[in-house]
Amino acid sequence: MNCSQAREMLSAYRELKKDSQDAVALDLHVASCAECRHLLAQHHRVGEQIRSLPAVEPSSRAYSRLMQALAVEHTRFIHRSSSSAALTPTPDFLKPYLKGHASKDPQTDALTAFSRADTGPLPVIRPVPKRASAFHLNHFAIVGLAAAFLLILMTGGITSVLLLAQSRQAVSLPQGAGKNTTSLQQVSQVTMVSDATSTTYPHVVSAVADRQYIYYTAYGENTSDWMLERLDTQQQTSTPLLPTASTSPLIILSGSQDWLIWLQFDQPQASKNTKAHTNGGPSVRNWKLYSLSLKTENTDPSNTLSAPATPEVLSQGTFDQKTVPSWVHTPVQGVWFTQDSLLVTSIDQKGVSHLTQYPLKTQTTVTGSNKNVQTQVKTRQELANAHDGHILTSPTANNDGTSIYWSEEWLSQDNTLHSNVWTQQTVTAAPQPGKWVQHSAIQTFQFTEDDSSFRPQVVNNTLFFLQAAKTDVTNQLQVTPTAAVTPTVAATTTPEAATTVTPTASATPVAQNGIIARVDPGIYSAQLDASIQGALQAYSPETGAKLSMALGADGPISALQSGGRFLIWQNSNNSFDMFDVAANIPVNINPTIVPKDALFLAVNGDSAVWLASSDMKVDSNDITNSTVKFGTFSWPPPKTPASTNN
Repeated sequence: MNCSQAREMLSAYRELKKDSQDAVALDLHVASCAECRHLLAQHHRVGEQIRSLPAVEPSSRAYSRLMQALAVEHTRFIHRSSSSAALTPTPDFLKPYLKGHASKDPQTDALTAFSRADTGPLPVIRPVPKRASAFHLNHFAIVGLAAAFLLILMTGGITSVLLLAQSRQAVSLPQGAGKNTTSLQQVSQVTMVSDATSTTYPHVVSAVADRQYIYYTAYGENTSDWMLERLDTQQQTSTPLLPTASTSPLIILSGSQDWLIWLQFDQPQASKNTKAHTNGGPSVRNWKLYSLSLKTENTDPSNTLSAPATPEVLSQGTFDQKTVPSWVHTPVQGVWFTQDSLLVTSIDQKGVSHLTQYPLKTQTTVTGSNKNVQTQVKTRQELANAHDGHILTSPTANNDGTSIYWSEEWLSQDNTLHSNVWTQQTVTAAPQPGKWVQHSAIQTFQFTEDDSSFRPQVVNNTLFFLQAAKTDVTNQLQVTPTAAVTPTVAATTTPEAATTVTPTASATPVAQNGIIARVDPGIYSAQLDASIQGALQAYSPETGAKLSMALGADGPISALQSGGRFLIWQNSNNSFDMFDVAANIPVNINPTIVPKDALFLAVNGDSAVWLASSDMKVDSNDITNSTVKFGTFSWPPPKTPASTNN
């Protein structure tokens, strides 16, 4: 084989592989000829380069365009061909495009299409309209229908009155109703339950409740004999929760399903400072903030261990009246549970106000058969502080503690109480250049700047607070300031100084008439902001946007308290109104449920509890025969209606 023959066969080298004789002859020649080997290598290289090129993909619309062109051509074919050829069925893949072409082509011969259809042309059918027959109703039928409608109305009214009487709800006429007997009071959606018990400590000062128990503090024959007790609402019996009675007043501040928080506020002592206090008399009182775990795990095999948990001291200090404004009368301004921690606003001996977070994590172990050992590890963290006449109060937060709020209150020169709401937000940190790991960042800033936002409460992930009118004379208090006002916050941001006033003489604040406090004000003075009147505002903690909600709070309100899913407050008539935040609806409360002479009303979780002075029956001859009767309600109501114990 010469070079000319070999080069003709190189273009089909792969096909020659199938023919062994030609392939062997070509391989022998290529092995002995360098030029042919170079040409074969060049062919291989060109082939590899061609195969390495990217595949050519048709346009995404190529298929649809091709089908549309085929549809047009097929339509023309049907028009040009004979009827027998037109009977050839259209391919299935072309039918959708034929329909599209028929809808777009104005020259489509509809008669031709119908003639070639399976059914042939359809005849035109014109329906014959029928004349509707007139319906005649005589006057006897009209009178009968009117009588039936009137009977239904009367039956509904009588049924409503019977239901009101059965539920023991008073039917009264509002003012100005005159002789209009159709004006009835709205049915109360809240059912009161009375729980009575015999106790050696009948002088109740504070209480909180849940659906099973009422926790209360009270003193016996004198104010140096105090006890914390638990009333079982099913058994109607009270059990002491302390091993021995306390000689100092005990005030329950809050409670949850797992914890109970109270304040031990010792009797006043004479100040060590020789300079007399402006109010006169002793001004120094020691205090302790206690926590009690209500969930104790019983690991005793004999299952006979039922001793209560041991109270733990969260914080303690000395309250010196001369170092704080004269309108402040307690070292603890508020507490709030959030997840596994407790938020506390308190004042130290130097008059500095602090917002502190205490983790609440308890581990209970049992050794032996009669010993209960409880270990509680706490690492408190200060979130903010204020001094020089500014007081931090009303701490609140959402369930996971990522949005914390509190108010900062002070008194101006015109004896007007002011307040702004602050917040601490835990957010995801923004990405930074370079190596970055996702983490949380804490931001602290002033949420309101109107100087009139009081008592923030977070319910169902919604922030509520009272916005007092700056020109409302009812918020002007008969008390004078005692110091300058310059707040500082121990967080990521530091607020600037506020207004400065000159210290002057002070007076004891007088609470607004008709306001029912959370604790008996005869023993534990109510906070000054409890009498503040304002409009109820709602905001979103996530976006900070104001929410429009039909709260049912017409006019100024006061004494705002919150439960697990509802708000309750006193209206301008000193009656109570309520709003279910989860359901976003107002709740009707009969004005007679909570008596006007109630010593206190405390909301906690999904329950409210109150006590009137007339419900404490003290036996002066035998204190052990004394009885007290609490009033409570729970929201949402229990599935089975609770019976009222009289």
